[in-house]
Amino acid sequence: MRKVAGCTLRDALRGADGLAGRLALLPSVLATADAVAYAHSRRFIHRDLKPANILVGDFGETVVIDWGLAKDLSDTTGSELNDRLESLLHADKGLTTAGSVIGTPAYMPPEQAAGKPVDERADVYALGAILYDLVAGAPPYDAKQDVLAQVKAGPPPPIERVARGAPPELVRIITRAMARDATERYANAAELAADLRTAQTTAIRSRRWWPWSR
Repeated sequence: MRKVAGCTLRDALRGADGLAGRLALLPSVLATADAVAYAHSRRFIHRDLKPANILVGDFGETVVIDWGLAKDLSDTTGSELNDRLESLLHADKGLTTAGSVIGTPAYMPPEQAAGKPVDERADVYALGAILYDLVAGAPPYDAKQDVLAQVKAGPPPPIERVARGAPPELVRIITRAMARDATERYANAAELAADLRTAQTTAIRSRRWWPWSR
């Protein structure tokens, strides 16, 4: 495999200078959505999308890595066996866990947290959670508590409450992508990417809408 240079989106987000600095990373999230959209067109889902699995290069390169939990939705011949490993031992906010529940709890949808079968809309939720992190400056759930239990119990605090002054279009996209009911989300990453592409320019100029954020 070719060597990919750069830092993770997680590190880039944590090192960004406030909301304006994080919004400058929005093109990388859009590139991620486009990459996942391609995978969805081939009937593959990632199942472990998070900022730590996205590499951002010095010249705008964006690469989605760690496809170890990817699932071929067109394969119905026993692929579920790979999902039934050992029981879940713990759920750390930043670590991938394996077992009846696989993925990273802070960015997974409730159906995945419950160990139920998932489809493209699980990745859509994760992309929404990444956008939540970008806008709020922190993951959707409190890392000091049992993250998996929080995901099962209910939605995270509304993004508009934890990130006052957030661009309205991004709030709308995040809210739809992270809907508890999978049927209310974007059907796939391509739909989300299309909305995000439309909102991108407006979001980067958000300070024009919200004078107090200056």
